[in-house]
Amino acid sequence: MIRGLLGLILWLPLPACYDVPRPQCGFRCGPDEACPEDYTCNPSDGRCHLNSAPPSLVCATVDAATPPSDAASDAAIDATAR
Repeated sequence: MIRGLLGLILWLPLPACYDVPRPQCGFRCGPDEACPEDYTCNPSDGRCHLNSAPPSLVCATVDAATPPSDAASDAAIDATAR
């Protein structure tokens, strides 16, 4: 019983040590230019910028990866079927 309480006491302070990541830009602006706390929507790139970020910051947009073509997928299936 005492070991269980000691273990619990040792684990309690750990969550207080975690810092939430705060990227300079990493979120799309929401409806009506909504952003998380301490962020402001920049309409020129549609991204939420951290209020302490430099005004010259330009957030890069990340394009989705191009999915493989059907021909490449068919070739992979044919190769494994042999």
